[in-house]
Amino acid sequence: MKVARKIGLYFIMLGLLTLSGCSVLNQVQSFNRFVNGKFKVEKVTIQNIGGIAPDQLNHLNFTAALQIANQLLNHSLKGTLVLKLNVTNPYNEEASVSGLQWEILQKGQVIATGQLNEPVKVEAKGYANFDINAEVNVVEILKLNSLDQIIQLVSRKPDINTIQKLGLSIRVKPWYSMGGTIQRFPGYINIKIGS
Repeated sequence: MKVARKIGLYFIMLGLLTLSGCSVLNQVQSFNRFVNGKFKVEKVTIQNIGGIAPDQLNHLNFTAALQIANQLLNHSLKGTLVLKLNVTNPYNEEASVSGLQWEILQKGQVIATGQLNEPVKVEAKGYANFDINAEVNVVEILKLNSLDQIIQLVSRKPDINTIQKLGLSIRVKPWYSMGGTIQRFPGYINIKIGS
């Protein structure tokens, strides 16, 4: 009887290990499908500059104007950009990641970094959109661009080509969690902004 229990326990353990191995393999394959998908930036929105919505910048009261002037003088005018990213899965099975690190660059210099700590799943032959919210120092963007480009950026809703002229780009490093350990993609995926 004891031998039968041991043999039964052995087969149960072997079955669990096999199932666990299949699950890990499926996760790795799903991750590989994600990193081999097609990425693009769908839309870029400026949420605020110096804590003020872009549509309010043309109608500043005295206090708000002083707030922005003070931030400019201190070289710390913060702005929030929202980038809507799109990933298309060309494969016949789901693609997914547990999260990703990201960097926004301007003319090759990193100006913002962050992490998306939620899963992104893309159905087979489908696509998914997800947002990256980035706080940037507008003063740094001003240093590398003309005044005309900045006025265009804040005076109207920017289109992708306006953002592209500023020299902005984004790159992501997807990751997945396996047994409590994070496995990161070895490099970055560069995502083109604009046409």
